[in-house]
Amino acid sequence: MHEELLYKTYYEKIFPLIEDVEIYRRELCNQLILRSILFSSIFSVLLGVIVYFEERNIIYAISFGIVSMIVFFTANFLRAPQKKLFSAKLKDKFFYTVIKSFTQIDLWQKNRKESEIIPYNELIESGLFSDFTYRKNDDEFRGVYKGVKFDVSECELFFQTPMTEPSIVFKGLIIKFKSNKRIAQRTIIASKRKSPIKFLLAFIVTVLYLSFRLGIENILISLAAGVVVAAVLCFTTSLRLTAKESKSDIKLEDINFSKNFDVYSEDEVEARYLLTPTFIEKFLKLKKVMKADTVKCSFYNNSIMIAVRSEKDFFELGSLFKNVSDLSTIENFYRDISIIFELIEYFKLDVKIGL
Repeated sequence: MHEELLYKTYYEKIFPLIEDVEIYRRELCNQLILRSILFSSIFSVLLGVIVYFEERNIIYAISFGIVSMIVFFTANFLRAPQKKLFSAKLKDKFFYTVIKSFTQIDLWQKNRKESEIIPYNELIESGLFSDFTYRKNDDEFRGVYKGVKFDVSECELFFQTPMTEPSIVFKGLIIKFKSNKRIAQRTIIASKRKSPIKFLLAFIVTVLYLSFRLGIENILISLAAGVVVAAVLCFTTSLRLTAKESKSDIKLEDINFSKNFDVYSEDEVEARYLLTPTFIEKFLKLKKVMKADTVKCSFYNNSIMIAVRSEKDFFELGSLFKNVSDLSTIENFYRDISIIFELIEYFKLDVKIGL
C-alpha cells in the first residue's frame, strides 16, 4: 500500500513541480563547481609558491600544489552550503506533500507557544538520554496516524559546562507517541555498547606518556597507572550513561534481540508483556532500515519514545548531485517513514488493552 502511495504521490503531486527545482539544482551545482575550482586553485597556487621558496624544488612545489588543490576541492564539496540550500528547497516544496500521502499532518510552526515539539521534561522523563544542556532542532513535525498522535524531531543534544567545549550527547531522530497499552513503570531498551576502544586508548596513552616521563625502568608503575585511568573512565562513563538504566536487567528469549540489545525495567512482568515478538521484529527492522548506529526505546507514563542515533540526515528528498526525477532518494525517504508508521500502527489506539 505504501509503495502505491509513493508512486501516486510522485506522479500526481511532485513530478509536475520538478522542472523548476531541477533548474535550481543545476544552477547551485554549477555555482559549487566554479567556486570550488576557483578557491582550490588560488589556495593551491599560493601554497605551491610558498613551498617553492622554502624548498627551491619546482617538482616538489607542483606536486604539493596539485595534492592541496584536490584536498581543497574535496573539502569544499563536502562542506558546500549549496547542499543545505537545495535540501531546504526540496523540503519546502515536497516534504509535507509526501508525508501527507500517509496521514493527517499538523505542520509544526516554530513560533508556537512551545519551543520544541518534544519538550525537555519529556526527554528527561524517558530516561533515554544522559545529561544535556542545550539542543539544536532540524526537521520537526507532529500528526495523527490511525488514531495515534505522534511527534517526530530530528535534533542534536549537547552537554557543556563553563569550563568545557560542547560535546554531542545525541544526534539523530526522536519519535514519541502514545501507547494503547497502559504503562505504569519505565522499561528501557538500549543497544549494547560497542567494545570499549576508548578505554583501551586511554590505557595506551597513559602508559606511553608515563613511560616517556618516568623511564622504561618504571614500566610497572606506568602500567598500573594506565589500568587506574581506564578503570576510572569506565566507571564515570557507566555512571553517566546507566544512571537511568539501574533497574532490573531483563533477559528475553529472542537470541538475536538479546545479542544486540539490553532491556532494563522497573517491572519485569510489564516489560515482558510490552516486548512481544511482533514489537521486537519491528524494532529490529527499524534499526536496519534507518541504518542507525544505535537505537533506544523507552516505555513510560503510557507513552513510547524511540531515539535513533545516526550521523545521516533523515527525510532527505533528493541530492544536489542527482537529478530530481531520480526516484531512489524518495524511495529511501518512504522506507524511513514507513517503518515509523508500522511501529505506531502496532500501538494504535483503536484496540485498547489493559494490564
